[in-house]
Amino acid sequence: MIVILCLCLLAVSLTAGNGICHVLYGRDQSAGFWNCDALLAGWTAVIGVGEATHLAAAFFGFSLDRCCLLFGGLILALTGASAAFLICRGRKNRGKSHGNNHGKRDGESRGVNRAFPAVRREGAGFFLAAAVGLFLLQMGYLLFSGNVYVGGDITAETVAGFLADNGVYQTNPLTGLPYSEGLPERLRILCLPTLYSVLCRMFSLTPRVLLWRVIPCFTLILCYCAYSCVGRCLFPDSPGRRYFFLAAVGLLLWVSCLTPGMDGFGVLFCGYRGVVFRNAVLVPWLFSLWLRKKRKLTVLCMLAEICLVWTLYGAGVCLLITAGLFAVELVLDRAGGPRRKGEAS
Repeated sequence: MIVILCLCLLAVSLTAGNGICHVLYGRDQSAGFWNCDALLAGWTAVIGVGEATHLAAAFFGFSLDRCCLLFGGLILALTGASAAFLICRGRKNRGKSHGNNHGKRDGESRGVNRAFPAVRREGAGFFLAAAVGLFLLQMGYLLFSGNVYVGGDITAETVAGFLADNGVYQTNPLTGLPYSEGLPERLRILCLPTLYSVLCRMFSLTPRVLLWRVIPCFTLILCYCAYSCVGRCLFPDSPGRRYFFLAAVGLLLWVSCLTPGMDGFGVLFCGYRGVVFRNAVLVPWLFSLWLRKKRKLTVLCMLAEICLVWTLYGAGVCLLITAGLFAVELVLDRAGGPRRKGEAS
């Protein structure tokens, strides 16, 4: 069931993410977008579906079994609509571009032939092997080490309580008794416990297996995808430098895992937490989107943080980073305006 769950998460995220990119950017989505973006955008869409399911349970009294039906139906609708849209768009574009393919093949083949010497000259293969090796070591560590940090966190106990009660926030996981006081509304709208409970129920997994093994592995994959997008933005014409950057990220994850509170520690010891997902996935992806001027998708980062992390009532790090980047860009544009005018004169 673990393998089936991982394959479902990847397939749903890729399909939904590609559909979202096509809808938001139309034909321009092929310029400056990669499969990593699709996977990240699709997972934020899954978080949105989890949030809708959680709100139905928290505020309308849906049982966990009904939540599973609702979540499954929404995921099927999202994936089916995305797949249908992509198929229709692909047929339309294939018909338009069929007449132009013959003229492009020779130029494309020459471009590929020129790219291979550059890859060999930069040592891209060595750095790619190093990055893949570090990734596989970290994946194996997550799957087989059994090390997890749960200090101050009761997510596993909360998910176990949801499964036992067949409902959301009915009993306190620490006491096993009904809540004597109401939960804060901001806490009640965080969707991760319900999302994890639904996945446990649908795929017959225990909370510890899902939270301490499966979800951290998926978070690690998304972390590498996010930093891969950053590397592509920083070194668009240098595969060797991109792979070196990715290998450096993998090495830093190992080094920083020795210090609690660092990104490496979060990814390798508590990758199921919302704050880890924000720091290791949403923040670097947000930077890469801003560098490529793909501003529409930055909204997904901010919305995902609202659903995952209890910081400043949801208006947390992603919003502050976006505001800071916007301010820096505005200052640079104003400073560059008079200079351009002087150069033109």
